[in-house]
Amino acid sequence: MEYKGITKQINEGYTDVPTTAYKTDSIQKTGEFKNWTDRAPAIGNGSLGYECGIDSNFTLQTGIQKGKEDISEFDSYLRDQNAKNRPAFIVEANYTARNGGKWNFTMAHSNEQAENIDGWIMAYNRTDISGNVNSIDNPIMTMDDIPEPLTVCSAEEVMTDFDEVSDWSVNDQSKNVDYSQVTLLLGQNLVSKQSLASPTSIVNFGSLNLINIVSDLSQGNLNPNDYSDNIDVDAAGSYAYFLDRRGGSENLGYEHQELAGVDAKDGLVLFNLQSRNSV
Repeated sequence: MEYKGITKQINEGYTDVPTTAYKTDSIQKTGEFKNWTDRAPAIGNGSLGYECGIDSNFTLQTGIQKGKEDISEFDSYLRDQNAKNRPAFIVEANYTARNGGKWNFTMAHSNEQAENIDGWIMAYNRTDISGNVNSIDNPIMTMDDIPEPLTVCSAEEVMTDFDEVSDWSVNDQSKNVDYSQVTLLLGQNLVSKQSLASPTSIVNFGSLNLINIVSDLSQGNLNPNDYSDNIDVDAAGSYAYFLDRRGGSENLGYEHQELAGVDAKDGLVLFNLQSRNSV
């Protein structure tokens, strides 16, 4: 592994992970799994007594419904794709509670015959929704590939069940994920479990790194072709959830990022990374 930079502090940790978790035919699962609801992962509940940090009245499903009601072209697109048996679904999305709460999400259909397709990129807050058609890369999966993904709230619970993640993502007062500081990201996952069997693959994909991939996901710029030379897209985990926190300033002298991920197919935590860069 090649590393270029200056580090002032390194914290090491190790957790045993069953080797069967990396087998494609493994039936081991952790969490709550449900069918796609209105072309998006179900919000779910998590385990009994768990309080989800996502408002059940402000979800991807309510955003899709409002989009259908307010934007006729968006509604027509969803109907047309259903009629063609190529239903559109949430390819990527991110949520923050800042400024009253906001979802950004991309809906698109998969077409193996095309390199690029037209999808809808949407911005949804508690009062309004807007969107536009844009050319995006063909999704690497369909809903049929993961018929019962991990629910949103269960993904949150699975990740924060680890102290190493809850320490930076959960509010000490409310005991919920603090989405005023943390961003939820979900969508196509380009990190394969086969590659995760080698710890160095988490840190470096050739000239790319995991931070770049998640940054693209959060900005709606995820382009699988950008990474095709570095990872096996066909063997990727297909869909995942991430918790992402960033901070720092020139006054502090550094910027930091904490990032955790969980696979939507089986609920197994993929990683918990923390980085600090001088500014």
